[in-house]
Amino acid sequence: MRAFGGFEKGTDYYLHQPLFHLKMTLFVLILLLEIAPMVTLIKWRRARARGAAIDTGRAQLFARISHIEAMLVLLMVVAATGMAAGGDLWLDERQGALVRGSPTRLTFRA
Repeated sequence: MRAFGGFEKGTDYYLHQPLFHLKMTLFVLILLLEIAPMVTLIKWRRARARGAAIDTGRAQLFARISHIEAMLVLLMVVAATGMAAGGDLWLDERQGALVRGSPTRLTFRA
């Protein structure tokens, strides 16, 4: 909401902030990693409600996925902290480097 709702720093800040892109990429990775365990756990719950046997062969894999997801969440926190601490870092696409300053103060010469 904050990134695209016109609040505070605005859309330009977030779209040009590499740490924001990192946070969103990590978030999408977490969501994608969670699909298989979520679907399987729903199937297990339904099977258990019917009294059917549950194949827990993939439980160890799901535990490993949970650990990976926890690590990715911690990396998201690090990225958010970086945005808060160094919030004036911008990706200058013409130079291909990080620069300091507000995008409204950056001038590009053609």
